[in-house]
Amino acid sequence: MAPPTGGVNRVLHSAAAFQTARTWTRGQKTEYDRVYAYLRNRMGHMEYATYRRVGVPLGSVVTEAACKTVSTQRLRLSGMRWTKKAVQTILNLRVVLLSLTGVWVVV
Repeated sequence: MAPPTGGVNRVLHSAAAFQTARTWTRGQKTEYDRVYAYLRNRMGHMEYATYRRVGVPLGSVVTEAACKTVSTQRLRLSGMRWTKKAVQTILNLRVVLLSLTGVWVVV
């Protein structure tokens, strides 16, 4: 994938300008450096324009719908009580079943 040229570069550029325009405490500077490095090191994962162009779903709606499909529909039925181990077992099985039936397709 090509190097990012979009939004994350603009954010980092703005952050660098902001950083030079103010005085920082040592703790603030440390936190700024940590967050700046986090974004810089993950630039290759932030190609949202490319992802959108090839049809990769973006945002939390897809994730929330998947959580509802996997867990809520099965685990919150009336009268159900679960241990943590049983919940994990059921979730593992549901993910496998839904993957095999084509509910989810890996992009």
